[in-house]
Amino acid sequence: MSYFWSRIAKPVKSILLFVLVFGAALLVLLYYQGYFDIAFLDRYRGKLDLLREGEQLSSQSDDPFAVPDYLLNNPAGDPPADSSAAGTSAEASGQGEDSLSGAGSDTGSEAGSSDGSGRTAGSGDTPEAAPDNLRFVYDAAVLPDAREKVPSVSELFESGMTYAPETAVFEPGKNALGKLTFDFQLPEIYTDSWCHATSYRLLPMDPKNPDSALISKPVTYIKERLAVEVYMGYLLIENGDKTVLVSSEGEPLCSFETGRYEPAYARDREDRPLFTRERNNGSLLYFHLSADGKNFVLSGYNPQTDSRGLNFDYPADYGKTDTDRIYLDVDAGSGLYGYRIPAQYMPQPEPAAKPETKTESAPDADTDAEPQAESEGESEAEPESEAEPEPVREPEPGYLTLYQFRSATPFREGKAAVVAAEPIPTYYYIRPNGKALFPWSERSEIEGQYYTVGRSDGSFVNNSGIDRSVLYFIGEDGKPLFPTGKLFYNEQDRRVFSSCQPPYSYGIESLGSYYFDEGLVRVRMQIIDFWRYFCRIGYTGAEIKVMDEYDALLREDGTEFALPAGFSLKGYSEGRLILSREGKYGVFSVTGEWIAQPIFADAGPFIGGLAPLKTEDGRWGMIDTDGNIVLPFTYDAISQVSSGVIACWREENGWSVLRIME
Repeated sequence: MSYFWSRIAKPVKSILLFVLVFGAALLVLLYYQGYFDIAFLDRYRGKLDLLREGEQLSSQSDDPFAVPDYLLNNPAGDPPADSSAAGTSAEASGQGEDSLSGAGSDTGSEAGSSDGSGRTAGSGDTPEAAPDNLRFVYDAAVLPDAREKVPSVSELFESGMTYAPETAVFEPGKNALGKLTFDFQLPEIYTDSWCHATSYRLLPMDPKNPDSALISKPVTYIKERLAVEVYMGYLLIENGDKTVLVSSEGEPLCSFETGRYEPAYARDREDRPLFTRERNNGSLLYFHLSADGKNFVLSGYNPQTDSRGLNFDYPADYGKTDTDRIYLDVDAGSGLYGYRIPAQYMPQPEPAAKPETKTESAPDADTDAEPQAESEGESEAEPESEAEPEPVREPEPGYLTLYQFRSATPFREGKAAVVAAEPIPTYYYIRPNGKALFPWSERSEIEGQYYTVGRSDGSFVNNSGIDRSVLYFIGEDGKPLFPTGKLFYNEQDRRVFSSCQPPYSYGIESLGSYYFDEGLVRVRMQIIDFWRYFCRIGYTGAEIKVMDEYDALLREDGTEFALPAGFSLKGYSEGRLILSREGKYGVFSVTGEWIAQPIFADAGPFIGGLAPLKTEDGRWGMIDTDGNIVLPFTYDAISQVSSGVIACWREENGWSVLRIME
């Protein structure tokens, strides 16, 4: 046996060594070809390196996100059974390669009618039958799932289109989306790092009271850092331990250690996007990019006076004041806000009337001595006046309001949102007829009436009268536009007080607050038990019984916009409401019609004329303000519009970046 083994040992070892070397080489080759992955390795690290800007695409056809032809025509994603099926053209199925909608069919009577089952009549599961406008879709199953090719930016350039401005709003028929191509390869992973983020947790003011009011507490948590993130028109691309800042045209600008600078989700007064960097003591420094985008410059941004109310990836014109006659200021001592008027807009005092000069004539004997004495006095004082003339003082900037607000926003369209800082004692409550609200009146006298709340002397008006961060709106005269507080009996025969409150959080989820948009503004309505707060507890606020709380839209006269029955408001922008009921989301227009039926698992607000929607099976797509499908429902993630830029992620082919064209 030993003799036999000694004869074959050497050949066996040679064969095993060959198999081992060849197998290792094959595994490495397959790994870099992307046939499998290893968790602790990162094949994409270093692919976006500013020190070596090679890896250029050899031609436009080498698009790393190109899709096989059979996927363009086969929503199931299965390879064709024979070559003839594979050669079916996109035109034959009613879809051009450059189509941006989910179907080629009309949105007429075929798509608009619905049968008793709730499915759209005449619509099957194929893209040809699926409507391309969500006004007529009543079932997510009919939404297209075709892997359509979005035209490249260069193709749209050849057709005469160009980049739309950063503040442009996507208009159906005027704008299109084009795919950017780069001189480097974008990451093919969704994320490989983590970062800190802040959310808001709602906690009861009184844990022992189940009906207590809620307070919002900021909470820091860890979230995934996306490999490609859009921020106010820029791209933040992860490259291992570095982040590369790329312009909206695809040009790398600068790089920095990941986490050294973070988006501030704010702009300065010149509308430049801001970044933050944390000091050793925990405070934040704000930076903006230099003109060439290569360096970070320390900013004079003041979050107290320069903030626009919400912090998210907003366009440059969001919350920007449209008047220079009034500016927001904060008192350093009290921390309260007020509005001031610059000196050039202050009414100038009328010049004093010159004394009448008498014509030369013979002096009257009775009056001659007195004028001469005045003249002598003036002549004696004149040299002293010439020696030390008093400086001419410019008029001090005036006050539109006193420093009396806990928070305030810039004036826009003649209106500003403010949060009252001081309570009004109960004896200042008045009825419209001028009579005091206390002592208690008979129910028959006050039932069904609404009361404007204010001080009887008119010196200060706080439309709620409760020291509970009450939100209201003032005009350019500094006076409230309409009452935001009312006292009435509710359905349970309880006397209640209703008031507007600021949002709980200050991100994109609160979009629609503070600023009027197409005549409507979003507020948080809170109804508390009047007796429990005012009479039993007084102003301590230790126990507050909240009877109801909901988000509402108010018109400019203070009346509420009626929502469809059973739906709650989740977002508002560009005249479109994001509504929710039983976990389903839809888009409703201020004109009273559904833009997207409430059949979606999630929805984002409209920014730049586009909004993302998510189907129940996790597919994301994007629609315009008319409900047209601009991006088909084939993506695993879609960002909001960021100053004309959109980032999309699809598991099978990675990241793509789109630009709004016009």
